[in-house]
Amino acid sequence: MIKLTPTKKLWVNERGHTIPDNKITRAEKVAERNVSKAIEKAEKLQQQMVQFKRWLEQACTDVYNAWLEQHKIKKGQDFKQPKGNYTLYNYNRAFKIQFSLNDLAVFDSIALETAKAMLMEMLDENIKSDAEFIIDIVKDAFSTSKGNLDVKKIQSLYRYENKVKDPRYKTAMQILREGTSYPQSTEYFRLFKRNDKGKYEPIVLQFSAL
Repeated sequence: MIKLTPTKKLWVNERGHTIPDNKITRAEKVAERNVSKAIEKAEKLQQQMVQFKRWLEQACTDVYNAWLEQHKIKKGQDFKQPKGNYTLYNYNRAFKIQFSLNDLAVFDSIALETAKAMLMEMLDENIKSDAEFIIDIVKDAFSTSKGNLDVKKIQSLYRYENKVKDPRYKTAMQILREGTSYPQSTEYFRLFKRNDKGKYEPIVLQFSAL
């Protein structure tokens, strides 16, 4: 940070100490100017993105409400706004918006360990041949990447509930369900434009993909 006085320019370092301008290197001055400018631009861009997302949410809601009105469906009836994934198109389908709402699952640690122990006990025994397929699936579901479990892999175990006859499997799945909470949801919007070949190309809004 630069501090101006009536007689000279001083620089303030991270400890709050003032340093005379003639003690600052050219590289430090260039870094001060460019990094500060980048942050200033990024904060403005962030605000624009926040405003755009709010507008986009309302725009999609307006389409939904227009659809309800067209089909004479009142909001009080047994029809709810889509909570998973849906796609909106403009009239000639040159543009589309894909919306997805993902609930972020969090497992209770006690429930998770109890279910895991029950499943591992089942696998350690002589599992019947018709259920051998589940061995690698269960082990993979509880494997960690950088110390973290993959929530989707664990939830994928539910789909085999009726295929594995061992009652411990069903009990473990029930324990997992009861120990799962969804404290927050994440909304995703993806925008596309159709090119001359008829293929939809994404309008990229992420730095890493530009």
